[in-house]
Amino acid sequence: MDLAKGPERAIKEEYNDKNPIRYKTVSDSFVNKSFKAISLGSILVSALALTSCSTTDEKAYQERSVEELYNEAMDKLEEREYTRASEAFDEVERQHPYSPWATKAQIMAAFSLYKGQKYDQVIASLESFSQLHPAHPDVPYALYMTGLCYYEQIGPSSRDQKDAEDSLRTFNELLRRFPNTAYAIDAKQKIVLLKDALAGKSMDIGRYYLDKKAFQAALPRFQEVVTRFQTTKHVEEAHYRMVECYVGMGLREQALKTAAVLGHNYLGSSWYAEAYSLVDAEKASNFDAKVPTSEGVGALEGREETTMDRLRNWNKGPLKKKPKIEKPKAEEGDPIQLDPQTDAEIAADEEAYS
Repeated sequence: MDLAKGPERAIKEEYNDKNPIRYKTVSDSFVNKSFKAISLGSILVSALALTSCSTTDEKAYQERSVEELYNEAMDKLEEREYTRASEAFDEVERQHPYSPWATKAQIMAAFSLYKGQKYDQVIASLESFSQLHPAHPDVPYALYMTGLCYYEQIGPSSRDQKDAEDSLRTFNELLRRFPNTAYAIDAKQKIVLLKDALAGKSMDIGRYYLDKKAFQAALPRFQEVVTRFQTTKHVEEAHYRMVECYVGMGLREQALKTAAVLGHNYLGSSWYAEAYSLVDAEKASNFDAKVPTSEGVGALEGREETTMDRLRNWNKGPLKKKPKIEKPKAEEGDPIQLDPQTDAEIAADEEAYS
């Protein structure tokens, strides 16, 4: 559905100007009034001087009916003469500012400029229209066209995304103020694409900082994707990149919590598998994320220490072997004979010690 179209043609029957006011043209006034006493020679000299000094092809002002002007502008629009069509619609407003077709002509002038890809002029014109006519029925259309102009100028993610931000802001305003219009339906679809583009830009910046080991600079970019663009396809990777940042900064608890959130929301995601491999490698048999070290649990068990071993060691400090708990033996001569501990009691003591 083509929503970017303006009102219908002006209907001549709606205007019954049987005796419209006609203003005299410049040539009529010139002949009939001020210069009657001037000699023919002076008139010719003046005319030649004016002709030689003229640098424009502007036509003399001529009063015309509103339907004639409006339909002529529509003809130029259909002929794809967008600049001339915009000027013709402006003429409707200039000659008939109090006509109901004057506001329609403002909208159509902006639409003509849009077709000519003069987006900055369209935005300025439509913003002025919305401010001057806040209750006009075409305000939803004006908002939609403003957002569309920003939308058309969005470049690749490697470029600044200000146009995407402005387009998102305008479409959100359209949804907030006019949620039940046809323009709002199309705006919702474009908002999905805009959020995905902005999330992709944040991910690109975050990955750049992550490659530079600038974890504190990278983390806010991924957090923005998770909090602001949580419905986009980039959220899963953003969670994983946050885990990488937290591990790189030595923040064990935050890394585990973020990985847990990723697993809860996207259990079957490959990014969750990577995050699980990163923070708990000894339990992920299908993923190898070992970190060589000479101390810790892995060294005590005759294997390389995993990332999870290292995280645990940060809290517990240097690990030592657990002392062996032996059963007490009764010695001769003791006044009290000690009952030996059972295996279950010894196991309970070991568990309490650990």
